[in-house]
Amino acid sequence: MGASGDKLLFTITGPSGVGKTTINKKIVEMAGLGVKKVVTCTTRGNRPDEKDGLDYHFLTQEQFLQDIKNGEFLEFASVYGRYYGSKRKHVEEVFSLGYKPVACVDVQGAQSIKKNYHPNTSIFITTENVEELKKRLIERGADSNEEIERRLRMAPIEFSQARFFDYVVENPYGMLELAVVKVAEIIKREIQ
Repeated sequence: MGASGDKLLFTITGPSGVGKTTINKKIVEMAGLGVKKVVTCTTRGNRPDEKDGLDYHFLTQEQFLQDIKNGEFLEFASVYGRYYGSKRKHVEEVFSLGYKPVACVDVQGAQSIKKNYHPNTSIFITTENVEELKKRLIERGADSNEEIERRLRMAPIEFSQARFFDYVVENPYGMLELAVVKVAEIIKREIQ
């Protein structure tokens, strides 16, 4: 912790449904924090409220696999049958704009960044329990019942990885703003 340097990369991770994407969005919107989202790539289809290039770079599986072959990814993983990844050039674009990049990635991707990119600070978002997670996944309405069940089967394994990250922040139901403040405090402390 206390990683300093011009090229400090932040990762926000955790199981599906813990609120990492929402927290990341709110962190990036905070004036004066000096961070910007790394737009990651995926082969999954976009949800109704998502825009290409803003929420994700939506790629075909063929494009994604070619970019892997070309060594373009800082990290990538196959998750629930779809590819996700962060391209090196997207991280560098954030630095070139004068910001610290924040990559919101799955647990596999965050582990890869932690191992392969320095300096980095990793923040693991958690929630009370798997039942709370199930409730959130159902409420967001973006996934089929089969997809929700698949994500819930992976959740205990992902929760067990929290100890390998620099910080763990709980996002209790109905207390999102508190989790956002905690993550913002971590980022401020790490940038100093």
